[in-house]
Order: sequence, then structure tokens, then C-alpha cells
Amino acid sequence: FFNGLVYVKNRNSRINRAFAMFGIFLFIWLFSYALAYFTQDKELKLILFRIGYSGIIFMPASFFCFISYLLERQRDFVIRVGAYLVGIIFLVLHTTKYPLVVGLHTYPWGYYPNTITFIHPVFLVYLFGFFILANGLMVTHLIKKRNESNQIKYMRIKYVFWK
Repeated sequence: FFNGLVYVKNRNSRINRAFAMFGIFLFIWLFSYALAYFTQDKELKLILFRIGYSGIIFMPASFFCFISYLLERQRDFVIRVGAYLVGIIFLVLHTTKYPLVVGLHTYPWGYYPNTITFIHPVFLVYLFGFFILANGLMVTHLIKKRNESNQIKYMRIKYVFWK
């Protein structure tokens, strides 16, 4: 809901669109996982966990894009496109012969996706790499801009970093 409000408030803003994309991927992940926990059918659970993982695949790229636009970094165009291209490659692999979720583990609380595949460590490097890069850019920006006169922009970035 909040995601839609941000998008509708200013559809032409790259920041709002990037935030909306990040929110959509979060929604796909969380909603699919919630449905998977409520269903009793193991086959359907696996399908829902795989759909949820499709949302996880694009979270690093969309978060990096959001931060890049928030910091007004035009020079990150190639990195933004590259992040989404890598996400597309992971999605194609995930939906074909090399899924990131290959089965289900049984725990006392229920089932959880089994992600023990040869490609998953590479995916984790992509996932954590872009989240670390985006947070590092925010910290660097906050350190450089802490004494500037435009405190509104500084505070906005600070709030995003701490949330």
C-alpha cells in the first residue's frame, strides 16, 4: 500500500519509480512466502517459494537503483543496467535447469526452501555485493555532505540509511 502511494505521488520521479520497484520485489518475496507457509501441499509450497525467490533476485538491483537515484549519481547508469542484467540471468537460470530453490527442508515450524546449489554462492555475492555497495555509497555521501547547507537532502539520506 505504502509503495503505491509513493509511486502515485510523483510518477515521473526516478526515485519514486525505483522505490516502487524495490517494494514490488519485496512484495513478491513476502507474499509468496506467506502463502507457502499457509498451504499444506508440498508441491505448491515449492512453487510458491520459487516465485518468492524470483522477487529476491531483483531486490539488490532495485535497491541499488533507488539509492543511486536518491544520491543523484548519473554515472551509475552502467552499474544499474548491469545489476538488472545479472538479475535477469539469475531469473532465467532459476526458472530453467538451475533453480536457486531445489527442494524443501523440514524444520519444527514447517518447511523452508533448500538453496544448496552450486550457483547459490554466486547469487549471494551478487545480493550482498549490491546491498553493501549501496549502503557504502550512502555512508560516503553522508560523511562528505554533513556540513553542507542543504540539510534537508542530508537528513533524507540519513533517514533512508537508518531505516
